[in-house]
Amino acid sequence: MANDNTEPDGSGHPSYKGSIYTIALKEFSITLSRKFPPASRDVKYNDIASVEHIRIIDYSALMWTVICAILWFSFSYVDFLRSIVTAMVDEINLATGSTSLTTSTALIGVAVIFVIAEFYYFLKFAASLPMRLVIYRPGRNPIAIPLPQTQGADRLIEVLNKKVSEASGLSKSEVEKLVTIEIKGLLDQRARMQEEFVDSLKKNFGAAKTKEEKARAKQLMQEGLDKLKVQDEAIDKELLKTGLSKDDLFKKYRIKPPTEDFIKDIIAGGG
Repeated sequence: MANDNTEPDGSGHPSYKGSIYTIALKEFSITLSRKFPPASRDVKYNDIASVEHIRIIDYSALMWTVICAILWFSFSYVDFLRSIVTAMVDEINLATGSTSLTTSTALIGVAVIFVIAEFYYFLKFAASLPMRLVIYRPGRNPIAIPLPQTQGADRLIEVLNKKVSEASGLSKSEVEKLVTIEIKGLLDQRARMQEEFVDSLKKNFGAAKTKEEKARAKQLMQEGLDKLKVQDEAIDKELLKTGLSKDDLFKKYRIKPPTEDFIKDIIAGGG
């Protein structure tokens, strides 16, 4: 294992201090800091979907390293390719009226280009080998921070996973192990009803032009809200048998009851 640079901070939470990056766990968020160029960001635990401690190996960089090496060797030692360079040099000299460019010079230039490219892709591949802390966020690109494999790092990941779990409640897989088939059916139906309600709300108010049409749209909206309420009451009734939270289930099933502000925006904007 690598040298362990993880240690508890003043509040007892584990942290990691590397040569470039610092990772600190706080009460409600994780702080990721970079020394050069200086940058820092806080990510709230309830904004994190999951975390992993993995290697993200850039195999494409390794492939290009090999390709550049093959091209360098080919242009240096394969007569057919050398003859192509010679023909190009002759064309250039003929077009410019100069004889300063020679085949040897051109081949050296080509070799230098491929060697530089090979070195660049090799460094890129090597940089992908260290272990990284990868933070996944719903709807956003993941964040990857170098974090060596140490006992302290394992402890940091363990505490981070615990805090993420506490902030987000039960995972969907955990929920599915606890809820009954009947509750699953009610939740699936609730999600469909919600989607149909929102689509209907936008469609009805978008098409409503006269006072009567708008009144009818509001009536349909209220009927839709009443149906959602009845469904929620059915879910509540079943949940009493399990002790689970409806809010937690709704969050994991991505069900967000329409707020008054959302409904007002739909009505005001005409859909």
